[in-house]
Amino acid sequence: MEIKTGFGYIKDSSDNIVAKYDLPAGTHPLKEGFSFVEVETRDDLKNISVYVPPKTPDEILEGKIQAEIRSLAVASLTSKGKL
Repeated sequence: MEIKTGFGYIKDSSDNIVAKYDLPAGTHPLKEGFSFVEVETRDDLKNISVYVPPKTPDEILEGKIQAEIRSLAVASLTSKGKL
């Protein structure tokens, strides 16, 4: 990719913004299947949001399990006077 302004973002093949960049002007490598879009200023770049994929059902379940483990550990340590 030939960078001119130094500011921009990378999009995947599904048009999701997967990264932002602040690079010196010049030529930089770009993986196949990705494209780049330049913006004029660092302030313009701050207004760009990077895509965060939704959590999978397994990730949601794991979060619930971890929260429950923490809750049980806090209760146990509190009852033993260790917290």
